[in-house]
Amino acid sequence: VLTERGEVWSVACSQIFFSIGVTFGILTAYGSHCKRDEPAVMNSFVVAICNSIFSFIAGFAVFAALGHLAYVEGVAVTDLPYSGFGLVFGTWPVVFNQLPGGIHWVRLLFFDLFLLGLDSAFAFQEAFVTVLKDTVYFEHYKR
Repeated sequence: VLTERGEVWSVACSQIFFSIGVTFGILTAYGSHCKRDEPAVMNSFVVAICNSIFSFIAGFAVFAALGHLAYVEGVAVTDLPYSGFGLVFGTWPVVFNQLPGGIHWVRLLFFDLFLLGLDSAFAFQEAFVTVLKDTVYFEHYKR
């Protein structure tokens, strides 16, 4: 697939830039809390590299899960109906349910997704509050 269809590389690179770009305002807000002598370039490289490594490893996990589901159902991976949000809400519950104590793993997955959403909401709020704090109207409040 990677050598025959070059658009796969383009989509993968855009996903990396998208996942870093979505949080750019939040990372800027977090960066404003750093000391002036922090190595900003090194910190940005660390964030970008860690994001890419995590996405790479997560890709192996997702495709392994899809391969397992295709094997269990006796179809080709391309014939599976999962894409987009279906990868999380369709694939992972089925895979985790096959583990010993599977329903607990599924519950843990959805609890983890809930915490991830809650954490993202706090991060977006932090970016908004930091912008407000940097205005003249709120400069007398401590960070």
